[in-house]
Amino acid sequence: MARIPLNDLQLEILTWIRDGTPDGVYEDYRPRIVARALHNRGLVDVSGHGKNWRATLTTGGAYHLEHGDYPPSDDDPAATSAPRPRPTARTKPAPASKAVAERKPRKPPRVGPTDAMMNTLTAAEDHRIEVEYGQVQRYRQLALTAGRFKKIPDGMQVTVSSDYPTRTAHVTLELLPEWRTRTLDPIPVPGALRGPSDVIKALGTRDDLDIRAAEKNRALRLVEALVVEARHREYTVVAIPAPRKDRWGYVQRTEENTGHIKITLGPDEYRLSIYQLTEKVEHVATKSELARAVRGYALPKWDYIPTGRLGIRIDNRGVTFWGDSWTDRDDQPLDDALPQILQELELTRPGVSGELLTGVRPLF
Repeated sequence: MARIPLNDLQLEILTWIRDGTPDGVYEDYRPRIVARALHNRGLVDVSGHGKNWRATLTTGGAYHLEHGDYPPSDDDPAATSAPRPRPTARTKPAPASKAVAERKPRKPPRVGPTDAMMNTLTAAEDHRIEVEYGQVQRYRQLALTAGRFKKIPDGMQVTVSSDYPTRTAHVTLELLPEWRTRTLDPIPVPGALRGPSDVIKALGTRDDLDIRAAEKNRALRLVEALVVEARHREYTVVAIPAPRKDRWGYVQRTEENTGHIKITLGPDEYRLSIYQLTEKVEHVATKSELARAVRGYALPKWDYIPTGRLGIRIDNRGVTFWGDSWTDRDDQPLDDALPQILQELELTRPGVSGELLTGVRPLF
């Protein structure tokens, strides 16, 4: 078993595996690469590929998280030393208390970088610490990790701010703003499209909606719910005309035809699109493709298969509070995110954002 000390990222991935590899924590393949290295060190068991990929903590991994070191092995000098001779009439065994005192003290558990940051913030008099300007991105990642693993006290957030002219940066533990804790009324989604709005009638005729028939009805019902609620709040909602195709059959995308619906709040216009999520699967070549490959044609490595999940995004990006896209999740369907989408539009209005944002964007 390799005895190389773990770095900060490896400790975080080991903790993530201990917690059951929850979804939504990492968006790339780093966890799988790091998990393989941990597997080679006997700290985790990795099996399967793709959707069947699994990683579980071993006894050695649990020991490392508790003690900050690898468990003793047969290669350790203490473990391979000769056994003590049996006590004879002339040799009295050492008292138990002395034997305990002579034991090598256990190493204290290693504190990971995320916990170290949170401990420092909690101990700081104003819950604010100054960090090196060049470490801003690292601390932003630590703040995200702290939020994902529930290390931030309830009702608080960690923000990272930087100032280029002075080359200074600060990390702050502070109370959540009021808009983050506000209880939003749910927006009901109709169970059927009876008497749909003009916006839904226009969307239903578009051939570029790019959503499977199995999910199209639900997609239109979600948009209808947004349209009805936005108009109830006296906002203007219109359908965006579909982009035209040129003489070669290609779609000409412009700023005017981006998105599916346009919601106007006072002087501000927001373009929203609804889309279907896909998953990447390994491409299985057909016989004809294999024949073409012999003649030098390249084969696609991946296929992108539509899933049953939908998403809504704001296409004209700017300052964001909650974000600019929402999707179906394991713990929350897209239906439940509709109030937050409208709140996002309302918060980004010029008269509101200056009062609420105060120059620092929340990280989560």
